[in-house]
Amino acid sequence: DLFVNVFSDFESVLLTGHTFIHGPRGSGKSMMFRFMNPDCQRLKFNKDIKDLDYFAITIPIKNGLFNLRDLDLLNNNHGEYLLTEHFMIIRFSNFIIQSIIELDIDENEENLQSCLEFVNKDLKRIFSLSGYDSDIYTDKRICKEILEYVLRLFEDLNSDFSRKVLLKLDNRNGIIDYNGQICVFEDFLYPLLKALQKLAFMPKSPIYLLIDDADNLNLAQTKILNTWVSYRTTKVVSLKISTQMNYKTYKTTNNQLITTPHDYSEVNLADLYTTKKSRYKPRLEEVIKKRLNKFGYNTQDTQDFFPADKEQATGLEIITNSLKEQYLKENANVEDVERKAYDYAYRYSSAIYMKNLKNRYTYSYSGFENLVNISSGVMRHFIDFSASMFNRQITDYPSESIKYLKPGIQDAIIKEYSNSYYDTNFSKYEDDCENNNVQLEKIEKLRNLINALGQIFHLILLSEYAERRVFSFALQNKPNSELKEVLELGVEHGYFHKSLISNKMGTGKTSLYTLNRIFAPFFKLDPSGFTGYKFITCESLCLAMYNPTTFVNNFKMKGEKWLDPEDKHVQLPLI
Repeated sequence: DLFVNVFSDFESVLLTGHTFIHGPRGSGKSMMFRFMNPDCQRLKFNKDIKDLDYFAITIPIKNGLFNLRDLDLLNNNHGEYLLTEHFMIIRFSNFIIQSIIELDIDENEENLQSCLEFVNKDLKRIFSLSGYDSDIYTDKRICKEILEYVLRLFEDLNSDFSRKVLLKLDNRNGIIDYNGQICVFEDFLYPLLKALQKLAFMPKSPIYLLIDDADNLNLAQTKILNTWVSYRTTKVVSLKISTQMNYKTYKTTNNQLITTPHDYSEVNLADLYTTKKSRYKPRLEEVIKKRLNKFGYNTQDTQDFFPADKEQATGLEIITNSLKEQYLKENANVEDVERKAYDYAYRYSSAIYMKNLKNRYTYSYSGFENLVNISSGVMRHFIDFSASMFNRQITDYPSESIKYLKPGIQDAIIKEYSNSYYDTNFSKYEDDCENNNVQLEKIEKLRNLINALGQIFHLILLSEYAERRVFSFALQNKPNSELKEVLELGVEHGYFHKSLISNKMGTGKTSLYTLNRIFAPFFKLDPSGFTGYKFITCESLCLAMYNPTTFVNNFKMKGEKWLDPEDKHVQLPLI
């Protein structure tokens, strides 16, 4: 009931073929996968299992079943790729069989006979070809029990691998004597999936393996997965692979690159929902309305449930009207003057309002438009902080029924959320890197960089510069490896969104990084969509990584020209 169909934005995810789905945490990847699973598909489309357009099975990588530290000891030793692929296929097969066991299978004769044939004929042959030397046979009369027998076979394989390989990996200089079964994709997993398609209750459509959080695979596992992507198997199995912007490589085990569109299609949720507000906002409105209506709040307009601060709205309106009148008076003969007057007023009104405040912390971030912008294209942000607002209002006003969320509560919660996103998240990452000094240094450099950028963006907002709403920076020159790694870390954690723009010479492209607008309350910035960007030299950014105070002081003393001596303000379009 709560799912909002986003697949019109991401059609390739549902089509037959391998697909990579990239997006920061909270952007909806796992929700998409959950909706694609057969139980949800049956409810949504009122279909039997065998009539589904595809049969999806989620393979979660984050649960620790794939990223065993012991596997790292295989690095360039002991037939690394062969043993790692065997390990992955055992794990994948376990999830596949478990997902079929969880189906509501009719216990009829047709289904029973197809299950028996699957085990006693197909599975027996597949196991035999992989070197399994024990007999495989069952005469059970219940489908679920037959499939549970298969699941135990894979559990035994896993135990055998752990005993014969993983427990011996500390012997790095020796040779592991392993003469057990070896499972590889083409000879085991692929024929296993083909055999499962023949089960009487299964659809004859492709099987989709939904591999969630694939950037948690190690390098060898990633290359193996890419090798599977390179195979022409999509009529039987399509791999739908989600990442959090940190996929380790697109090379196969033979160091060949897989490419799009030849081998796979690609979807970037951050690109669409960060740059296309026209798509993100309606989707978010659907989500909010569904959740409110489910609990008896029949809200037709989300603006009414998340009202802006009235006093601030009035003050902004006065400034906006004054700026429009000024522009119209000074530019009466300009073509399309009404639209340009509106853009001019919209661009400067909040900056002027914030500059005139005696205490800038009193600037209110309440109101649906502000909250949409602050959520930065990540629905989970909006859901999380709006739930906190709801709970705070229940606590503070227990005797009042909730007709809308009070602007003061909205503002207080979103500021707390923004502060926590900066402080708590960085502290958490630092704790996670406690024994990794290199990673800890990267986190500290990223924190310094964001702190420095947030401060100068605030200074620009309160300045007299032509473009004051700055949330992005473009690289004026090529970054060194140190800066590149820190910027990539920022993208991976969702602190930056990366895109491409034309370089200043007009001869190619350069990287544009947009600061996550969740930081707007923390740095006292205007989160609205009309914004500019600054070209900044990589030398200046490196200074910010090491000494944010000096970076900010240089900007205060020398102004925007210091960031890039050749810079001219650039304005992004209204989105």
